[in-house]
Amino acid sequence: MSFNKVVGTYEYIGNDEPNTLGTDFPHGTIYSKVVDGGIQKYRFFNGSFVLVEESYSSSNRAKEYTIPVFDVTAVSAFTNQPEANDIQILSSSTEDVGKVTIWYLEHGTEDLKYATKDLDGTTAVDMIGDDLGGTLLAVFMGDHTGNPEHITPAIGTITIREKSGGQTITTIGAGKINVGMGIFEIGNKDILINNITGKIWYAVDKNWDGFVGRKYLTGYAASDENISEESGTLTIQSDTDGAETQIDVWK
Repeated sequence: MSFNKVVGTYEYIGNDEPNTLGTDFPHGTIYSKVVDGGIQKYRFFNGSFVLVEESYSSSNRAKEYTIPVFDVTAVSAFTNQPEANDIQILSSSTEDVGKVTIWYLEHGTEDLKYATKDLDGTTAVDMIGDDLGGTLLAVFMGDHTGNPEHITPAIGTITIREKSGGQTITTIGAGKINVGMGIFEIGNKDILINNITGKIWYAVDKNWDGFVGRKYLTGYAASDENISEESGTLTIQSDTDGAETQIDVWK
């Protein structure tokens, strides 16, 4: 099936007359949209467009990397939050020596921050400092960008705990790469959130704002989101049922 290339509009498949944004589209109808480097195929569903297929010329648009499928949970899944304490991470396996990144709200300021260190097997690693821990949001077995070059799935069970009392905050199971929210500092890049199972909400903001203005995605939907250099942090959250997704980062 061919598409007429009508820039900036959605076009009814098989119809020579393009529809512009704002038109009352039939529920469930497939439309196409021309974008830089290729064509996207959308379904109009519940009052909005859901991306169902896309095709790009590799010469015009190429992936820089893909953050592989990861779990997304609710922050409420964490217990024993480290108020004015440090966060320690260790494994049940001596072979876990890859990078680990935590995202947290700093105690006293509520600023969103991250720390990245190398795991040391079964030896606990202090992550941020004795009085800085506030609210832990995410733990990722890689660096803050999510680049797969630095991702090493857990070999043993990874335990994340508060330092002074040794109480467990959360764990990452063997073979997994994260727990909690998905938070990545991607920079001035285009991204595609896709391969979604369950419900997720996402926001693009340099500062944590409690998901004011967040956007909602569910099912095998996808969303193009341009992350500007001034707002280079992507945050993804689910409900208590949890979800999965992956992210394509374009060059």
